[in-house]
Amino acid sequence: MAALHPAILPFATGLLLFATLLDGAGTVVRRHSLADASYWNLLGGTLAALLAVVTGWVALGALEPPPGAGPASLLNLHRALGILAVAAYAPLAAWRLALKGARPARGQTLYLTLLFVGAALLLATTALGELAVYQHGVGVAAAALPRH
Repeated sequence: MAALHPAILPFATGLLLFATLLDGAGTVVRRHSLADASYWNLLGGTLAALLAVVTGWVALGALEPPPGAGPASLLNLHRALGILAVAAYAPLAAWRLALKGARPARGQTLYLTLLFVGAALLLATTALGELAVYQHGVGVAAAALPRH
């Protein structure tokens, strides 16, 4: 299950960021079709993000050898920001689901704020995950790492 984490991430990140873009653009140009497209991206992205958090937790526990102090603190921050990103997006997906896909008429400022906060958290946790893998070699087989 740990190997699923890097496979799921592009879906979670892409769908959620695209949902944010569509909702933001839909607000500016007042197009309901953009809000409809955002809804499906938000639902799919939130499900993928929940799965990414679970598989990431499993992957972290399966690391052999365990990461050193520097990468470990980086991974802890990566995990925390990932959980916060899901905590921002999941209520929005539930809200839209309760409204049968419609954007909230009341609380629209709160909705958009959480959407963009979620996007910022998602970008930050993505950058930290990339740093852990590409700079520190976390999760990369020792035989694949370059010799210095």
